Amino acid sequence: MIRPTRYERYQTKLKLAKTYPIGVCTVNFVTDENICFVIRAAACFGVPDVHVIGKLPDRPILKKKSASTMDYVRLYQYSYPSEFLSYVRSSKSRLVVAELTEDARPISELVFTPGEKIIICTGAETAGVTQDIISAGEVYYIPMPGPAWCANTSQIMNIMLYEYVRQIEGRK
Repeated sequence: MIRPTRYERYQTKLKLAKTYPIGVCTVNFVTDENICFVIRAAACFGVPDVHVIGKLPDRPILKKKSASTMDYVRLYQYSYPSEFLSYVRSSKSRLVVAELTEDARPISELVFTPGEKIIICTGAETAGVTQDIISAGEVYYIPMPGPAWCANTSQIMNIMLYEYVRQIEGRK
């Protein structure tokens, strides 16, 4: 028996797929894999828009490392955080930032409203989210009771997106 190709499986799932009024943003990621993992998470969770501040890997890398999910999202690239923040203001989106700061609130306090335009932002593997983006958004963190300081930035995005879908779908 011949198994369906990845493309064929995606096309079948696309018929039932949902999308939400949400975008994600990566800030100056250093590792191509992390951008690709965020793209894959966006496609899995029904996020149509992926905003990348900084370097965007070449298409062959994106295709391979995102498991071809890059074709199911729209990619936007910005050279500077200020360009992205202009987009946030013009789109009238609520900016939610995942970052470890003194005044960050736990994710358990984060409430998403159905239909509201949201962009969730995570930062670079070592430097985090830039201060201008932190200042423009609502900052939340994910409590981590284990000995490690923080989870991988792409994994943080997965958790944030899961929480978004859990809340939005749970209200129906």
